[in-house]
Amino acid sequence: DVAVALRPLADAFLRMIRMIIAPLLFATLVVGVAGTGDLKAMGRIGLKAIIYFEVATTIALFLGLLLVNVFKPGAGVDIPLAGDTSAVSAMSQAQQRPWDIFLHLFPTSVVDSMARGDILQVVVFSMFFGVALAAIGERGKPVLELLESTAQVMFKFTGYVMMFAPIGVFA
Repeated sequence: DVAVALRPLADAFLRMIRMIIAPLLFATLVVGVAGTGDLKAMGRIGLKAIIYFEVATTIALFLGLLLVNVFKPGAGVDIPLAGDTSAVSAMSQAQQRPWDIFLHLFPTSVVDSMARGDILQVVVFSMFFGVALAAIGERGKPVLELLESTAQVMFKFTGYVMMFAPIGVFA
């Protein structure tokens, strides 16, 4: 079957995309945060971003509630419940508490977070790293220049990966 034969090609393309995410994200976030130079300006930008995020999320929430109440998806669908509810019970026991979710933001190792593809931890580490880099001023200039170069290399790398996109989508 053709689909089975092309599956490894599609998997290879997805791996290529995943391998560029963490270094690209790290380099661009650190350069963006440290490149502002002024931590007060960065704080104002961050506050505006949080306000925008909250407004957009609230609008999306109300829009979703409106659409669910108007269209009633799933109404009339009768799903028979299985007799074994142990899987559902195990899922409810494994739910994270708010404190666990908060602790999950901070990586024990950024390299491990990058390897596992835990992007939220990479973002948090990058933000702290960028703030620290901006705070040390002139002494951090070589690191900032290295990360700017790294970001440029990753953008070029992304361009190469995107050249394979038609093949990956076809596969």
